[in-house]
Amino acid sequence: MTEEDTALLGLVAALGDLERRESVCRALSARLGARELYVFVADHELDGQLVPAMGFAAVVPGGPEWRALLERVRTPGPHRARVRTREGDEDDAVAYGYDGWAIVAVGLDALPELISKMAPMMKAMVQAEHRVRIAGAEVDLAQQNARRFTALARALEATRADLEQTLRAHERQAQQLDLARVEAEEATRVKDDFLAMLGHELRNPLAPIVTALELLDVEGAESRELKVIDRQVRHLQRLVDDLLDVARIARGAISIATERVELREVAVRAVDMASPLLEEKRQTLVMRMPEHGLPLDADPARFAQVIANLLINAARYSPEGAQVTLRADREDDRVHLRVEDEGVGLEPDTLERIFDRFRQENIAFDRSHGGLGLGLAIARSLVELHRGRIWAESDGLQRGAVFHVEVPALEVSEAEMSPRPADAPSDASPNVRVLVVDDNEDAATMLTVLLQKRGYETCTAFDGPGALGAVRAFEPDVAILDIGLPVMDGYELAEHLRERLASRPPRFIALTGYGQASDRRRTAEAGFEAHLVKPVDMRALEALLAGRHGASDASAPSDEAR
Repeated sequence: MTEEDTALLGLVAALGDLERRESVCRALSARLGARELYVFVADHELDGQLVPAMGFAAVVPGGPEWRALLERVRTPGPHRARVRTREGDEDDAVAYGYDGWAIVAVGLDALPELISKMAPMMKAMVQAEHRVRIAGAEVDLAQQNARRFTALARALEATRADLEQTLRAHERQAQQLDLARVEAEEATRVKDDFLAMLGHELRNPLAPIVTALELLDVEGAESRELKVIDRQVRHLQRLVDDLLDVARIARGAISIATERVELREVAVRAVDMASPLLEEKRQTLVMRMPEHGLPLDADPARFAQVIANLLINAARYSPEGAQVTLRADREDDRVHLRVEDEGVGLEPDTLERIFDRFRQENIAFDRSHGGLGLGLAIARSLVELHRGRIWAESDGLQRGAVFHVEVPALEVSEAEMSPRPADAPSDASPNVRVLVVDDNEDAATMLTVLLQKRGYETCTAFDGPGALGAVRAFEPDVAILDIGLPVMDGYELAEHLRERLASRPPRFIALTGYGQASDRRRTAEAGFEAHLVKPVDMRALEALLAGRHGASDASAPSDEAR
């Protein structure tokens, strides 16, 4: 080995010292007679692109010649090119590409053979350093990411804690709201149950009063005082019915039994219901609707109640001597009914609220109108059950109001357009033996006396055992039984009477303060021919006594539908 080779070998070996590499590289370049010396290593993160090795010149002059040379030198072997130098001029360059690294000398035609022999050592050195540098960078990046992730985790933990705290607060609020809702529902249920029980209990004392008035009418008693009592009792009866209605509406326990009816017939019934108040206030009712041609699929009793409630509302809020108008006509496939009054009127913001339960508008204006504020709420519920809608219009206070009802109309047949003959008078025989059983002695006595005045043969008992004792000597054609009897209820009594009178069992009619659909179903299943609700409608009762079935529906709508 020559002295020159020894010197070169020492310089190449000294390149292993990273701290001295830059100065050693300049010395090696000078020893070789090169103007510039560069060492590159392949970076696999950059798809094998050559980058300056650690400690060697990190910046090359650049330009298309350098880019082309570095691209070619990725192929192992010698390569030559004309390139720009750091001083800005051009010079020849020789490059040797090896597997994964390369060396470029500017200003030389060839590299000494010793450099080629040392290539494996230099390759191992620069590649190891490059991997260490990459690994270090990755470690730094991982540490930076770890710090970021740690900070993010802490932030997320804080956010999670805040969210959990907020969620717990919301859960507490939800529990409080649920508790408040349950308490409100329970309070509403208790109130509705109380109203229903109050209505039922009020019906019992009302029954003998109404029957007594019927009796006075039969006896021909007439006086101003009796008329006042009659009006006020009927008013009280409607208030009781309204209490029962609203309790069932609140529970959703409301239904209707529809049939084909003429609106005029229903309206006449409604006018009869509203007439006491109209007469009391000396108001004029004008009814403008055709006799025939407005058929509906409606519950007669319930739709009559809708119209009656609107008429009573109009009468109540109109002055004495005012006119109330009831109109109805057909509009395409709908029947449009209107009740017009000359009353206190309504402000625009009250037109929807007036259909709420217990709502009375303008009450501060005049507290004399009375009522419970239930009639319009009941009317709306019943109209909706008839697949219709109800609304109010008014030009303002003291300008009157118009209440509208629209419901589907049925097709009109030719027969309905022709006048129908009046119903033939009833041939009801008063020679019917009637057993009346009610633990309310006043109610039982008044009904018995009224039936006697109308020619019926009667017997009265106030409980089940008394009734069973009475039929030893009195064989009834009809038994009118209260259901809520002491000792044995009306159902048990009916069974005993059937057994006792098996050879000629009577017809059974239930007369009770309970009128829900479930009560009616039970009496029907127990063999009762009809179910009447107290206070009794004498016309309906006499129709039943005369054998005209179905008359029970005329006495009162079922409480389930109320």
